[in-house]
Amino acid sequence: ETDVDSLVEEVEWLGVAVAVAKGARFVHFDLIFADILKERGGFDIIVGNPPWARPIFDSEAVIGDIDPKHAIRRLDEDSRVAVMAQLSLSKTDREIFCSAYTIAKGLTEVTGSSVMNPFAGGGKNNLYRCFIDLSFRLVSPQGYAALIHQDGHLTDPKSGAFRREWYGRIAKHFEFSNKITAKMFSEVHDEVKFSLNLYRGTPKEISFE
Repeated sequence: ETDVDSLVEEVEWLGVAVAVAKGARFVHFDLIFADILKERGGFDIIVGNPPWARPIFDSEAVIGDIDPKHAIRRLDEDSRVAVMAQLSLSKTDREIFCSAYTIAKGLTEVTGSSVMNPFAGGGKNNLYRCFIDLSFRLVSPQGYAALIHQDGHLTDPKSGAFRREWYGRIAKHFEFSNKITAKMFSEVHDEVKFSLNLYRGTPKEISFE
């Protein structure tokens, strides 16, 4: 029997991996729901509203978390350099900044990997594309996945392979533009197009409403 705790103490990189995993809180659906995937081939129903953004490292946001006074104003390049110089003098601040950078960099690598996202493919993926990909892999052959997201993949010249899979899966597609001006929806103005999509668990010939 392998003593994992002893290995973590003895192998430096393994200890780092465990610490990063605790901080990033990775979710491995294939392991967590292995029984469902084995018995039923996946979930019968998946519903979600994934993020509509590309993962980036926002240095200003991190600086604002470290020192809130910088969060109330946008920093120009000179100010950002000056603040970064001050942060470098503090070991704790430097650790916070570097930790945020490594998490963001790792997220960029994972979401841009064609191995991790076999349907969406590699490149600078919007997070919603990764969730579509994940849904395709987790939904059962007879199941359905319903997602609200943007439709950049339908016009992206580099997303041909993704579109071929998408058209085989899509059962219903409803496009919207937000006209609600209440505060809770104010960030999605009426120039932002998005859609409600119902996906099949098994690709078929193109047929959708």
